[in-house]
Order: sequence, then structure tokens, then C-alpha cells
Amino acid sequence: MARSRLIPVFVLAAAIGLVGFVSVAASQYNDVGSLSSLAGPARVTVSGDVVDLGGESLVMVYDGRTFLVDARGPYAIAEDPETGEAYALFLLRGDNGFIVAALYPAEEFVARYGSNPVVEAVIVVDGMYRPDSKVELGRLGPGGFEPLYEVPVLEVTAILKGCHSSYQQPQANTG
Repeated sequence: MARSRLIPVFVLAAAIGLVGFVSVAASQYNDVGSLSSLAGPARVTVSGDVVDLGGESLVMVYDGRTFLVDARGPYAIAEDPETGEAYALFLLRGDNGFIVAALYPAEEFVARYGSNPVVEAVIVVDGMYRPDSKVELGRLGPGGFEPLYEVPVLEVTAILKGCHSSYQQPQANTG
């Protein structure tokens, strides 16, 4: 008799779980390309294709400072050698080709995802879009700085989808 009373509870719990799963899976985010129409700062949640940065050493100029960039494929760690300030850097491309530099404080990124995270081809981020702030990313060559990208900045407060901690990996020290 007690078992027959529990069946409706289990059915209801399963239905609620299914509705929650479907609503999360069906969530639509604005594409990074939609940011190209914004003229001023705005809080946004967007999805974008991750641009492969390769595995070379690069240089980033941001906010009047020069950062040394350790590219790690889908992301990089950019560190100001003078202040020690560091960012996890993602270049995110929208469907229309528009690209932003998504900057996430490196200490928080490493604490959350480890030193070797699994980054999917598309990620969803939440943060503050600042179209007037620019990141220049390039190489140091024989002729000096060779720019590869000059793109607006998205200051990331959270990565919502597409980046996961890699299990059994030691955490890195960015300082």
C-alpha cells in the first residue's frame, strides 16, 4: 500500500526533472556577433565559437599595458610581468565573423577549472561588454609587434557552458 502512494511522487519528481532539463537544454543565448551592434557598455550573456590560439608565445596589449601570453589552443593565460595581473583569454567568434576578447581573471579561472581545462568548440559566457576597450593580440617579430587581432573586450564574470575542469589534473599557480 505504501508503495502505491510513492508512485505518483516519483512520477511527479521525474516530470519536474524532465521539464528542468528540457528548459536548460533549450535555452538560447545571443550570439557573439550580436555585440557588433552595441555602441556602449552592456551586461551580456553570449555564446561564441572558440578561436584556436595555437601553442605559441604571444603578446597582448590591453589597457595601456603589455601582457605576455602563453597560448594553450582554445585559450591562453596573459600575464602582466610588471604587476602579476593575469587573465584567461578566449577569442570568441560570432556567426557573422565578429570577434571579441573574453578576459576572465586567471586566478579565478584556474581555481574553478584547473590548469588543463576541457574547452568545447562553443562556450557561453556572462559578463560586461566594453566596445570602447580594445585588446591587441600579436607576435613579437624582427620588425617589432606584429598584430594578429584588434578586438573589443568582454570582461567575463562566469563561464556558463563549454568549459569544464579536467579531472586528476593539478591546479596551476599563476602567481
